[in-house]
Amino acid sequence: MSEILSLAASDRGQGYWVQAEYGAGKTHFLATLAVLLTDRAGTAWAQVGDDNLRGFASALQKTRLFPVILNCNGRLPTEGGEASLQRIIEQAVEESLTRIGLQHQVTVRTTDEIQAWWQRAPQGVKSDLTHHAQMHYQGRPTPDDLLAKQGPETFARAVIEAARAIQIEIPFTRDIRTRLLHIYRQLTREHGFDGLLAIIDEFKSWQDLHPQGSQGFAEDEHVLETLAFHLPIDEHARIITVLASQAPPPAKLMGGARGGPVQDAESLCQ
Repeated sequence: MSEILSLAASDRGQGYWVQAEYGAGKTHFLATLAVLLTDRAGTAWAQVGDDNLRGFASALQKTRLFPVILNCNGRLPTEGGEASLQRIIEQAVEESLTRIGLQHQVTVRTTDEIQAWWQRAPQGVKSDLTHHAQMHYQGRPTPDDLLAKQGPETFARAVIEAARAIQIEIPFTRDIRTRLLHIYRQLTREHGFDGLLAIIDEFKSWQDLHPQGSQGFAEDEHVLETLAFHLPIDEHARIITVLASQAPPPAKLMGGARGGPVQDAESLCQ
C-alpha cells in the first residue's frame, strides 16, 4: 500500500498487478486504495490508524486524480459483439464523468469525436455525406435523424461509411494509445485533474474470455501496456494503474528485474 501511495504522491505513473486467490482481500484492498487516493476532504484519511500511511495524507489531498473504476466480473462482449478492453475502459471513463458532473464535456469514444467533427463540418461537406447516407438507409434518414432515433453508434457508422465512399477524410483517433492520451490531456489540461487512477478488479474474468495466443489476448496486453508503461514513460502521463486478478500477468507485462510495465504487487494486498 505505501509503495503505491508514495508513487501517487509523486508526479509519476506506474502499473501494479495484484495477484491473490479468491477471498484474499483484493477487492477490499482496491476499494481502500481508491477511497484514499480520491479523498481530498480528508474524511477517509481521518480513519487511518497507521502513522506511516497517514503521512501521505497531506500530499495526496492536494492531488486530484480522475478515477476510472472497473470490475470485470460478468462483463459481456461490447459494441460490435467483441469483448474489447478498450471499450469497457471507455465505458468506465464515461461512468466516472457522469458521477463527477462532466458528462458530454470530454470526448471519449469514436462516436464523440465524429459528433464533434459533424457539428463544425462545412455545410457543403455535410450535404454530400447526408446524400450518400440517405441512399443506404431505409426511409432516407439524415445523419441527424439517425443520431436522434438510433443512437450515436449508428450515426457515427453512417458518417464514417459515407466519408469513406466519397473519399473525405474525417480526423479521429484510430489507436488505443492516441485515444487514451487524448482523454488524459482533456482531463488534465481542460478540467483541472493532476492525473488518472485506473482500478481494474476481477481481471481473471476478462482473461478467461481471451486465451493466450488469441487476438483478444494480444489486444488486452497492448491496452494494459499502454496504460501502465507507454503513456507514463513515453508521454510522462501521471497514470496509476492497479489491477487485481487471481491469475498472473502475461509474461510481456511482468515488471521488476525483467523491466516490464507492471510491478508485482501481490504482497500489497495481504
